[in-house]
Amino acid sequence: MLSGLKGHPVHRAHIATVAGARRREDDFFRTGDAPVLWLVPHSGRWPGGWVRFRCRLSPADERIDLVLRAESPGGWPRQIAQRMPPREASGTGCLMQLPEETTSLRLELPTCPAGFRLSDIRLQELGKAQVVWDLLRRRLRHPGVLPAAARRAWAIFRHRGLAGLRQALYVSTKSTDDYGTWVTLYDSFDPADREPLARADAARRDATRLTLIIPGRAGDAEHLRGTIDSFVEQVYPHWSLVIGDDGAVPALTRMLAERAAKEPRLRVVAQQHDTHCEGAPGAVEEGDYLGFIDAGDRLPPHALSSIASALAAVPDASIVYSDEDVLDAAGRRCRPWLKTDWNPDLMLEDDAIGRLALYRRADVERVGGLRAELGTASEYDLALRVAAGCAPARIIHVPHVLYHRGAPPADDPGARQRAVSERLRALGATVELRQGADGKPACEVRFPLPEPAPLVSVIIPTKDAVQLLRNCVSSVLEKTDYPAFDITVVNNRSMSRATLDYLQDVTGEGRIAVMDYDAQYNFSAINNLAASRVRGELLVFLNNDIEVISPGWMAEMVRLALRPDIGPVGAMLYYPDDTVQHAGVLLGQNGPADHAHKGLPRGSPGEHGLALRLQNRAAVTAACMMIRRDVFESVNGFDADNFAVAFNDVDLCLRLWERGYRTIWTPRAELYHHESATLGMPYRPERRDRTARETEAFISRWEGYLRHDPFHNPNYARFGSGRDLAFPPPCPHHWRRHARVEGDTEETDTTERDHRAQHR
Repeated sequence: MLSGLKGHPVHRAHIATVAGARRREDDFFRTGDAPVLWLVPHSGRWPGGWVRFRCRLSPADERIDLVLRAESPGGWPRQIAQRMPPREASGTGCLMQLPEETTSLRLELPTCPAGFRLSDIRLQELGKAQVVWDLLRRRLRHPGVLPAAARRAWAIFRHRGLAGLRQALYVSTKSTDDYGTWVTLYDSFDPADREPLARADAARRDATRLTLIIPGRAGDAEHLRGTIDSFVEQVYPHWSLVIGDDGAVPALTRMLAERAAKEPRLRVVAQQHDTHCEGAPGAVEEGDYLGFIDAGDRLPPHALSSIASALAAVPDASIVYSDEDVLDAAGRRCRPWLKTDWNPDLMLEDDAIGRLALYRRADVERVGGLRAELGTASEYDLALRVAAGCAPARIIHVPHVLYHRGAPPADDPGARQRAVSERLRALGATVELRQGADGKPACEVRFPLPEPAPLVSVIIPTKDAVQLLRNCVSSVLEKTDYPAFDITVVNNRSMSRATLDYLQDVTGEGRIAVMDYDAQYNFSAINNLAASRVRGELLVFLNNDIEVISPGWMAEMVRLALRPDIGPVGAMLYYPDDTVQHAGVLLGQNGPADHAHKGLPRGSPGEHGLALRLQNRAAVTAACMMIRRDVFESVNGFDADNFAVAFNDVDLCLRLWERGYRTIWTPRAELYHHESATLGMPYRPERRDRTARETEAFISRWEGYLRHDPFHNPNYARFGSGRDLAFPPPCPHHWRRHARVEGDTEETDTTERDHRAQHR
């Protein structure tokens, strides 16, 4: 161990074991797909906490991809990975927070040349304050951004403390690898993989026939030629492509006839009109699964093989769909759309499936096929009708980019509104078209409120902090337009005279009641006790540091909570600086769980508008959560024995999920959250041991869900904003398993198996 900058220790390391490569001193020669090099510290142990990793790697080849991965027996995730930025003359390195009990550290090279050199491996321990300083220096390199960045840093520090500032800086200064780099490294099909993948496809017992239809006039000949070529290049052989031609362009008709003569899987059908659905009905009999594609759009060579592989794993699937992106004018892939697994409530406000999507032919026939009168919304309408008649487990998401759009999809908001309205008519819901944040019309679903409005009981635990409590109670009373609610303040050993006087003043004041909880703070027990005593059909758990913004917040949540298949309902919470604090919970993000869209400016749509769309989430925070009393009592409320403070809300959501209740989050219930202003953040010493115990209990109970959050795409990195690409992604393409050299190891296989098992 050496002494580093400002006395921080520097740990040297050497390479002990190698897989997927041969070694000759510091030179390595690749023998497998992704070499793995296990490191051993000279000092006999790895440091815990923040470290700066450095090493020398050559040659300076852009195809070298280097990932540092740490493992630990406790905490979540069990593995932490960080990709190195591009190499410099002095080497490469990264900033990383190692688990306190790091048992294994290794370097992975998912992409590398046949030979490379690696040497001079070292880790320097860093103090937490120095991490913040280093991150700030990197963030403030450009003088022009200094004033705004300084104001933002100060606001984060005031509201989230030093740890919150450190996390925000770490996320903002991470490597800015773009989608093109990700595609080059992990999502480009190598022609050498064609033969082993073809052998695997040929070995399938039951060949699923896949039919794709161009649902409209064939269009531009050059664009159509590229689409046809992408089918001819498919590794999977059991496909057919149906194209409609009205004969209006003789050159196009000749081209199609010539291609069909050479390729029997290409079928050209005559059509009379330029309608979106023309040619589709006659194709229904041709395949086991049917899908749609537009002229100019393309499939990568492995696309249909990947779909067939997913269908082999779930043979009774009704719908299978993938991620997608867009081809720019130069043919480069951009604007990835990395989707969630089946998200039924998001589907009501937006097309959450898109393409590549295929539907079981029997289900298409069951619902009567496409409805031509809905035009460009006919596929969306078909997805809604097919999904309505099948179990969620039969709707399969393949987390790979298998579709490249040549142009943005045509959209008819009015037709989408009609499709959803018809779907929800029996529930009494309405669908309104409103101007979205991106300037485009967006559908908003409104479920009905019964008459009379059911009573809502708001439960607010508190200990002192009278000004926060006063603001919270006043905002609920003065800014809520819902007609039927009461408030119960639960006093947990307040000592302040001002607080006790305030509680005395509001006791018996109309809608407000006060009850005492004279025991050590236990969020779960406090709320369970209060829930057993209040009168409301609906319960709202509300922190005393919440402040109401939108008058309709309670009515919006009631509309959703009364639906029989819905459990917890969560709200949009903002920091006082008008950035997002909570937009639902992401499992396995920045630890066991974190909030979606954290730090996004208020009103920003986020990627694909998800920050402004009603949708299902794995969990929501109990800082503001509504739930029906009968649903809450069906699982005996919060788990007060195991989760007195941390993860009680996420645990409740997951227990209800297993009973068939979906958690839903709405952006239309807006409140401020002065986060943990009275209790203190969990990194403080007085809470560290308790938080560690509850964290381990949560991981032990829900590790399967932490491995794969169905409402967050696994191609996003586990550490960061939640929208950073994972380098490398945890779900490798299935062809890479077939092409792997014997003896090579790749940990992500286990991750993918867990993902598949959880999905089933």
